[in-house]
Amino acid sequence: MSEGVLIFLLGTAMAVVAHVGTKAAERRARDRYRELIGENTDLPEDGWQTIRPLAGRWGCLFAALQFMRGLGATIALAAGLYLVVG
Repeated sequence: MSEGVLIFLLGTAMAVVAHVGTKAAERRARDRYRELIGENTDLPEDGWQTIRPLAGRWGCLFAALQFMRGLGATIALAAGLYLVVG
């Protein structure tokens, strides 16, 4: 297997793992938000970001995983272009 293929697979795997982690972190933050505020159907999806302890605890993980997802996608795209062009 060539280096380009391995780098492409690594970037893709990194992006997929980060995406799943982002969704899990956001779901856990929303669950904690519902525990604090109560079950209400009118709650916004990103309402957890307005509460300082939740935003500090989960927001940092959420932002880091989003960065990792973007980095993985960029690596996979660059390796894919390298394979196509080179």
